[in-house]
Amino acid sequence: MGFDGLFFRRATKLLESELVGGRLNRIHQISNQEYLFNIYKGETKAFLVSVHPNYAHFTISSDKWSDFLYPGHFVSLLRKHLEDGKIEEVTQIGFDRILEIKFQTKNDINEIVYKNLIIELTGKFTNLILINEDRRIIDALRRVPPLEQTIRTVQPGAMYYPLPLDEKKDPLIDKVDSTYSLSKQFHGISASLENELIYRMNNGENFHSIINEIKVSNKVYLFNNKGKKDYHFIPFLHVSEESKVYPWDEGLSVYYKEIINEQKRHLLTHEIEKTLKRDIKHNKQKLIKLEDEYRKATNYDKNRYYGDLLFTYAMDFDKGESNITILDQETNNEVTIPLNPLLSISENANKYYQKYQKGKTAVIMIKEQIDKTITEIDYLEHILLQIEDNDVEGINQIKEELIENKYLKAKLQTNKKKKKTKYLPDTYYSPTGIKISVGKNNLQNEYLTFTLAKQNEIFLHVKDYSGSHVVIHNDDFDEPTLRMAANLAAYYSKARFSSSVPVNYTYIKNVKKLKNAKPGKVTIKNYKTIYIDPSEPNKN
Repeated sequence: MGFDGLFFRRATKLLESELVGGRLNRIHQISNQEYLFNIYKGETKAFLVSVHPNYAHFTISSDKWSDFLYPGHFVSLLRKHLEDGKIEEVTQIGFDRILEIKFQTKNDINEIVYKNLIIELTGKFTNLILINEDRRIIDALRRVPPLEQTIRTVQPGAMYYPLPLDEKKDPLIDKVDSTYSLSKQFHGISASLENELIYRMNNGENFHSIINEIKVSNKVYLFNNKGKKDYHFIPFLHVSEESKVYPWDEGLSVYYKEIINEQKRHLLTHEIEKTLKRDIKHNKQKLIKLEDEYRKATNYDKNRYYGDLLFTYAMDFDKGESNITILDQETNNEVTIPLNPLLSISENANKYYQKYQKGKTAVIMIKEQIDKTITEIDYLEHILLQIEDNDVEGINQIKEELIENKYLKAKLQTNKKKKKTKYLPDTYYSPTGIKISVGKNNLQNEYLTFTLAKQNEIFLHVKDYSGSHVVIHNDDFDEPTLRMAANLAAYYSKARFSSSVPVNYTYIKNVKKLKNAKPGKVTIKNYKTIYIDPSEPNKN
């Protein structure tokens, strides 16, 4: 874990230089677990705090926000006590992941007072606590009454005590005992940092030299450690993958955005995939039944044959028989026909004609249902394929489409006006610099083909499969551009793992949306075809 006590110590020092002397202009809540403090110090700095139990962190963010949650009780309380206050100190409590920010502010009678915001980023105990000069709690984001746990009480009026720490040594000054693990000896050393320290020490580096490297670093190194993303103020030399280097605040923003987006993506895709797989299974079972009904219904012509035989050869027979055997003079075969003994021969013949007409109609209707079900399965499987190629924003667009088409239920919302969305496609550039756009889901496909693209630009789509809409934004294109665009169309389709895949291309003006069809379904004319072996494209 990157955000260990030593990382926290260095991040606090860097944060101190950014914030001390600044004035708190505004506090916003940007999600259920993220709080934004706008602090002015020559310029406005966005101090972001996440109290997520698994991804708790702080950073100076360069992101821009426009949508904020309605301020709850705790945000309103922080605004009342801290806004327009000047930041006097930023410190870490011990080597724990606890940040304390001291504000100079004024009370109701304009006297200068001091209040401290405690930011505890300690896993399941993560909390924001506001205290006064006497270290008595004004309020907390998560109150802890006396009977809830024995560690401490966190509620208005109680004294503030930090979470107790195990007795360990100070890694900045104390000596190493080679008989004990580093993480058990010293405060602030996580298991992943311990592995790096041991690796470096085994290769001749001094423990305190490495700690000092952390102490003075202002860069964050992002890397994969045993398949998991990790980071620290020093590069981890014991991992094989090369680190990506960022300024400390940007590095934290990049890391947690990726991690949180992965989590959001997992939650989103789980819900959607569960629905899609259920509906695909249901439709495949429905298709089996329809095909069985179709096979049975296609025997309807036998009823017309029986009716013809009865009218032609059996009109002299009396009613009362349960069956009759007639010689078909055209084939010279004897045919036994079941009868209703209560009906006359002509009435039985008419009954067979009625069954014939009913069967003929049923075959048409069942065939329509089969075609509709096959189209439905193809659509759902295509959506399932699209999920693999979309980020969180794209998956939200897929979810929007599924809600619009009644596959998913929409959550109840307030009367907030829905913003007009631009479903921007992915952008690539050919070796000769020509722009190529790729729709990664159906809403992007529609927006690309019928809103963004111009009539003289080139549309590409894999033949006979569901797939992405691809547009070359130039009618004067070369062979490498065409092949690159065709590869994108083939790769982002159900034919991804096939070879010699046909891809049709034509002018946008030759593309028409199919009436009453699912989003993204089109018909094209005057097209040419290129064949391509799909390969994973490089994003440029």
